[in-house]
Amino acid sequence: MHLSQQATAKFLIAAGGETCQGCGVSIQARGMFVSGTSLDPDLGYVGGLFCVPCWMERNRCPENERTLEMAEKDKEVLGIPQAKKFSDLVPTERPWDFVHSSLVNVPITILSIEPITTYYGDQRMCDCLVHGEVKKVLMGSLVLIDQLGKIENDLPVEATIIKVKNYYTFR
Repeated sequence: MHLSQQATAKFLIAAGGETCQGCGVSIQARGMFVSGTSLDPDLGYVGGLFCVPCWMERNRCPENERTLEMAEKDKEVLGIPQAKKFSDLVPTERPWDFVHSSLVNVPITILSIEPITTYYGDQRMCDCLVHGEVKKVLMGSLVLIDQLGKIENDLPVEATIIKVKNYYTFR
């Protein structure tokens, strides 16, 4: 029996006057409530109104929890080493705060330019003053990269990225 197959719910905002079938607390006191079917340990699936904490507690899938516990024990018995986390092996955070397309019509001050190579090819990582804070901005537009090459020796430079039809440029 899986939650997705058996329990149904519709989240609503409380109108007041009703009580949760799980804990008996006034729905108005809990705010949001669930209208639908809920798994009751003694009665099986029961329809009605439940506060969100009761509905979530009642609809955990015990079969899934047992399966996970058994899988962990199987790993120990078979001598399978503890799995590493992907994020510990490969950086999953992007090293920039913005991409050029997210700063259209925002005044920036370009402080430094560093050429980088990404999956998409040669791009530029710029330190820019954005809203009073220094942020890393990835510039991937070929037009912007060309323009950055022309101002590289004149930094810092105030600029605004604008979109003209299907390309980005500095103004």
